[in-house]
Amino acid sequence: MSFLPNVGSDWTIEDINRLVELEVPESSTLEFKEALPLKQDASGWITKRKIHDSERDGIAKEIVAMANAYGGDIIVGIEESEDSPKRAKSLAPPIPDLPNLLDRLRAALSSVINPPISGLRIEGILAKGEEGSGYIAISVPTSTSAPHGVGRPPLTYIRRDDRSEAATMQDLQNLFWDSRMKLQRVEQEVNSLSDLSKLIPNSIENIGYRFFAIPEFQLNLTNIADDLFNGRILDPSTHIAEYRTPSVVEIPRNSRNWRPIANGVDFQFGGPEYHENGRWQITHSGTIFVEGEYPPYKPSHSESYQVYPGGVAKGLGHLIGMAQVLAKKSGYESDWIIGFGVRCDQEVQAVSGEDRFFRGGQEFKGNHVATPIRIGNFENWETLELISRKVWETFHLIKPDDQALLNGMKEMGQFLGKRLE
Repeated sequence: MSFLPNVGSDWTIEDINRLVELEVPESSTLEFKEALPLKQDASGWITKRKIHDSERDGIAKEIVAMANAYGGDIIVGIEESEDSPKRAKSLAPPIPDLPNLLDRLRAALSSVINPPISGLRIEGILAKGEEGSGYIAISVPTSTSAPHGVGRPPLTYIRRDDRSEAATMQDLQNLFWDSRMKLQRVEQEVNSLSDLSKLIPNSIENIGYRFFAIPEFQLNLTNIADDLFNGRILDPSTHIAEYRTPSVVEIPRNSRNWRPIANGVDFQFGGPEYHENGRWQITHSGTIFVEGEYPPYKPSHSESYQVYPGGVAKGLGHLIGMAQVLAKKSGYESDWIIGFGVRCDQEVQAVSGEDRFFRGGQEFKGNHVATPIRIGNFENWETLELISRKVWETFHLIKPDDQALLNGMKEMGQFLGKRLE
């Protein structure tokens, strides 16, 4: 039984009350603090509404130790027992002026944690009946940029069981090695998925594509086949309100069409008798890719085939939306590497208007692979807009006022309204 909230969801006051009721123990991935650590005889946030250096450094130490190990959660506002390991004993008095504290704490921690921890989340939990007061939940990802330190020169810590301890030289060597292996894994996957040489459409007229999303931190999705087949991730009863632009990718809503493969699951759509066909694949470590082909359109007024990149952008949005769903399911905070490539063996006209009577366009032919982009927050619209622009630039066009990628994400995002257990 898990004592933590639904994976990937925000902590609530009910969640931390449950920790106390069940007397949950601290662990390598769970830490309780009655308040921000404050050295003796010092005045901090409670009395002066100012974060003392010892409060900043004390909580930074715990964050860094978790990021250098397996990640985890830190709850500030729970009194601990004297056991070993310590247990959640009772709720402490709510921390006052919580919104202001959160803003200042985020800024204070960013000034002392080096290098920055991508995906770190510091959120407030409002206490009932206490306006502006509450508790702090800090979600720490395991990091591909480890080791992290506190201060200048940085002091490095690592989590051992339920304690944060100073890192030894051997710890540092291991952290460097682990980070290097993680980065090499991601680089190898990017290189492999960016190779379009084996992406050969069934028809020379068709346009082949491959989209991929690689989590920097490997997710634990060993039950992905069972979860998908039984509708626990993509509930087939979910009503999908679709947006106008048709996608080149089929949303894999029919859970019974997923099939297990050696290192994950596979979903095929279309087929040889269809003009559009392809497949989704999700690995146990969380890498997602979708590849397939679709036909260009040949208008009656033109001798040239035409392609509208909006369908590609929307399909890529579906892929990013799937990554968002899996991130919620796994509960791990991780940056993702998003990439895509397009193969066209016959010259077509790429057009910037969805209207099939659009005249003109840019000549397009060959293999085109966009430079992958890192995304750490699925609601970072600037990054999403950058990815969308890259789709249009791949087809040698300037992006019009088109929301196809965001609409694709929104369609997949409707599955997030369902409970992920």
